[in-house]
Amino acid sequence: MEQRFPFLNSLQDFSLERGKSRSFLIFLALSFLFWMITKFSNEYTEVLTARRRFRNLVVKFDFIIPIE
Repeated sequence: MEQRFPFLNSLQDFSLERGKSRSFLIFLALSFLFWMITKFSNEYTEVLTARRRFRNLVVKFDFIIPIE
């Protein structure tokens, strides 16, 4: 069979290399996923200051404060 189909050996070698590449890419993606999870699981605190301006703001007070 080897003499009749010599391309099968090269095809098997290619499929083995392709399997190695595929498993490498899968493990690379998994390691990237775990790295992202651990990186973003940390809690960060930051103080932001922002100026706000409201236009046409209608303030309506519908409650009564009892005076004792």
